Amino acid sequence: MLCAPCQGVVLQALGAAENPECRIDLLHPDWPGIQLHYRFHETLYHIDVSVLGPPPHQTQRVWLDEPGQPDGDIPLVDDHNEHFVRLELA
Repeated sequence: MLCAPCQGVVLQALGAAENPECRIDLLHPDWPGIQLHYRFHETLYHIDVSVLGPPPHQTQRVWLDEPGQPDGDIPLVDDHNEHFVRLELA
């Protein structure tokens, strides 16, 4: 399910309602990165995507409020706080 297409960025909502996650795909392979802000219910996510290598790109690392996420997805919680996400594609 697509939850927010944004000029060359696709933000996908994944998972069940009790464990939602988000995955980001860039549609323009020559972009060096992008910053975006995504609201999940009452929670704001500041997302910084960096492209570190040539296409095709795959998620290498994801940090959510610092700890790394092992599967490359961003877990979404509606805790009314701001969260900071750093995503590296290579």
